[in-house]
Amino acid sequence: MENFEYKDAILDWMKNTSNFGIFTTDANLDITSWNKWLEVHTRLSSYDIIGKNILDLPENLIERKFAKFYEKALGGEVVILSRVFHKYLIALPPDPQYKKYFDKMQQTSQIAPLVCKDKVVGTITIIEDVTERIVKEMILKNEKNMAQHYLDIAGVIIIILDENGNIKLINKRGCEILGCKQQEVIGKNWFDCFIPENERETLKNVFRTIMSGDLEPYGEYENCIKTTKGEIRTIMWRNTVLKDKSGRIVGTLSSGEDITERKRLEEALKEMAITDELTGLYNRRGF
Repeated sequence: MENFEYKDAILDWMKNTSNFGIFTTDANLDITSWNKWLEVHTRLSSYDIIGKNILDLPENLIERKFAKFYEKALGGEVVILSRVFHKYLIALPPDPQYKKYFDKMQQTSQIAPLVCKDKVVGTITIIEDVTERIVKEMILKNEKNMAQHYLDIAGVIIIILDENGNIKLINKRGCEILGCKQQEVIGKNWFDCFIPENERETLKNVFRTIMSGDLEPYGEYENCIKTTKGEIRTIMWRNTVLKDKSGRIVGTLSSGEDITERKRLEEALKEMAITDELTGLYNRRGF
């Protein structure tokens, strides 16, 4: 008795309260059930649909190309129709707020055999409306692409380090200065790979102190970096710490301007100011 009540509860959920479109057919593909979700979204009641063959439904509701999947289900296979390849099984309008993105509801569908006493007696189709999720993914992807665009056109190095000093993100300009590709540096330790040995331990200790919260990042500071070709370049950095939801420091976000050429020019001007142009000897200002 309990088993029948359990099955009745499942059938009632499928018909009346499920957030999925669910319908069943017999072995001839005549529709035997059509749940409330489908009635609402297709505006066709179960009285209008039950008894009709799925292949006799209007083309603007379900296309003939899907017939082969029902044949597979009758053969015992479970068929999953991904939204990526098929968009939708039943042509339904999307929620009004998503009409600017799609003219049809985006769906993921599953067509499975109905089995009774080891015999396939029909099919069951479950349709999930994934339009909202797809739109959110599209918006998020666009936001990420826009953020990546800003990173790529930035004329400075932008880099994120985790709490261990490993590189989590670096932009196009940073890769250009270092002389490497992004995939070659992500996950590598910034200090071990790109800081000259004579400055490495000092900067590591400063970074550890910042991570512990005992030191605020400097507003601006200079230090040298070493490129993959061994070239030493001078960078002017601006830093901020990154925190998780609990307020714990989990890394740093830094922007760095390559001031190597400016420093060289400053040194050249300084040298010119303290040496005689003709003899190259120090003038009075050089003593």
